[in-house]
Amino acid sequence: MSGTTSLAFDGELTASAEAIGSALRARGQTLAIVECSLGGALGHVLTNVPGASSWLAASLTPYSAAAKTSLLGTDADSFGADGAVSASGARVMADAIRARVGADWGFAESGILGPRGARRSAKAPGLGFLCLVGPTGEVSARTIETGHDDRLGNKRAFVAAALDLIRRAVEPGV
Repeated sequence: MSGTTSLAFDGELTASAEAIGSALRARGQTLAIVECSLGGALGHVLTNVPGASSWLAASLTPYSAAAKTSLLGTDADSFGADGAVSASGARVMADAIRARVGADWGFAESGILGPRGARRSAKAPGLGFLCLVGPTGEVSARTIETGHDDRLGNKRAFVAAALDLIRRAVEPGV
């Protein structure tokens, strides 16, 4: 995947974002998201949908541990032994954003994009954790393992998986 790849105008991602927006508008519900590794890429795709402000309540990008603490009220103890880059970490952040913003749906992602030599984590590049918490506390979660060391490729895969997870939860019959 080249450095000029644009998630904003990817037809598949745009169609998923539009479907999410339509479903949430029809339900009269809102979504708030936390992106720990994506740097705002998911929010970028979602906000390219006209009228997103009617259903997207917030998009936070707490990249550092300090930002997670100040914006979400989480800390190392919140995440436990698995840390922020884990299924339990994504769940903690999805719950936190939903509560802080008062959104119907709270979504969080955390992962390792790569490349291998540019990071401190022992976790493999292409490993991501997604969690969506719904209006009644129902949880949809997914673990991604791309097996790739390609930062942009992993970013696109994480965004596509996030959109798919959210869409399946908010859109009946998907």
